[in-house]
Order: sequence, then C-alpha cells, then structure tokens
Amino acid sequence: MEKDKICNLRFADDTTLIVASQEELVALLSILEQHNAAYGLGINYNKTKIESTIIIEK
Repeated sequence: MEKDKICNLRFADDTTLIVASQEELVALLSILEQHNAAYGLGINYNKTKIESTIIIEK
C-alpha cells in the first residue's frame, strides 16, 4: 500500500492546511493565495484560525 502525504483538506469554502513547521505554513499559504487569486478569491485572515502543537511566532 502506497502512502500519500496529505497537505490540505477542503470542505466547501473551508480549507485545512497540514504542515510540520511555520516555514511550511508560510510557503503553503503563499501557494494557496496564488491559486485563489487566479479565480478572484482571497483568504480572509480575520476568520482564519491556526491550531498548532508547536509554538508559532507572529
């Protein structure tokens, strides 16, 4: 059985990003913003929630 890495889950207008570090989160958000912009969409950071098992610096 081949194992695939899941890096994001999407439900309707919600997206869950799964990363191992703050750097990966920043990179994945950048990619997501680029893809969203291609469709005239954006990320509402006022509604964005971050859950982490590590400390993320602001």
